[in-house]
Amino acid sequence: MRGVILKTGYEAVIFDMDGVIFDTEAVYLESCVTAAKLLGMGDVRELCLSCIGITAEKTKEKYAGAFGDTQLLEKFWVCAKELARGQFEKEIPVKSGAREILEYLNSKNIPLVLASSTKTEIVIKELILTNLFRFFKKIIGGDTVQHSKPHPEIFLKASDIIKIPPEKCIVIEDSFNGVRAAKAAGMQCVMIPDLLQPDDEISSLADYIMPSLDELKKQMESDNL
Repeated sequence: MRGVILKTGYEAVIFDMDGVIFDTEAVYLESCVTAAKLLGMGDVRELCLSCIGITAEKTKEKYAGAFGDTQLLEKFWVCAKELARGQFEKEIPVKSGAREILEYLNSKNIPLVLASSTKTEIVIKELILTNLFRFFKKIIGGDTVQHSKPHPEIFLKASDIIKIPPEKCIVIEDSFNGVRAAKAAGMQCVMIPDLLQPDDEISSLADYIMPSLDELKKQMESDNL
């Protein structure tokens, strides 16, 4: 844990979804790795990790650059989606502390925005299934912006929609691309690592690095924020 939380204050909190609210990044990763092995594509783990936080469209561009075989990639995406869907039909795992921190911020009348690279339709569906949709004032999916993270567009759009300036917003992210986007937008950023631990670049960019949402809530409560 680094830093004293939100010393300058904040008026809104913007959450990423996968890897922050939902414990889903590991499922996506293993689904892609397994699908690639089944199709003889080799180990795609590092490629998959490099795509965390970006849109599906940008992810497909990166895979196309690595493999080029359109027909193979179509089979790969179908297989990976089926594997992931099989897991999520059983349960959409909610991160420890997610529900509690949303309830806490809601009790303080802090506007909450969900800004995810995932398509809006999927975001809304998963939030409804987990009974978390009610906490968010606005939902912004990756299909509603032109530029994927690390471009700041999605966070600037969130700021504009709720009419709160970027410097008064704090972003909760797990991905390198998300942290880069938040800081490019001029916002404070709490990184809660999921699959990737911060390197030197991300450690210097993130304002705060916390081990979990539980710890973040405790810090907010202790500072009476």
